[in-house]
Amino acid sequence: MSADSQPEGPAGAADAPPTQGKRVSGKFWKTNRTAATRRTQMSSGLRTAWETRQQARLEQTALKQRLREMKDETAQAKERAREITKARKQAAAEKERLAKLQAVLSTKQLERPGVMQLVLISIYKI
Repeated sequence: MSADSQPEGPAGAADAPPTQGKRVSGKFWKTNRTAATRRTQMSSGLRTAWETRQQARLEQTALKQRLREMKDETAQAKERAREITKARKQAAAEKERLAKLQAVLSTKQLERPGVMQLVLISIYKI
């Protein structure tokens, strides 16, 4: 290899005019790096435009609000189910208590009819 013939890289790499001279390493196909600017040093969130960040923030708050509403709805549904179950248990307990009371009253007071029996029947709706 002589000094006149240099290996050619990909098409067009040798055609580009050198602005800073030749690379010492001989990697002429690599592009030159530009100096770091303040904008390239910033985080990717700050590089976006203010309007796009505001829009993303609004979308995020709307999403969080919707999630909060959905959680509230599920909590209310669970609370309603608990109340219904509690009411059913109370009704069953009351029904059982009245059945026991009716069993006791039927043996004792149904044998002697009178005013007391009518009062108990009206109170407990037996």
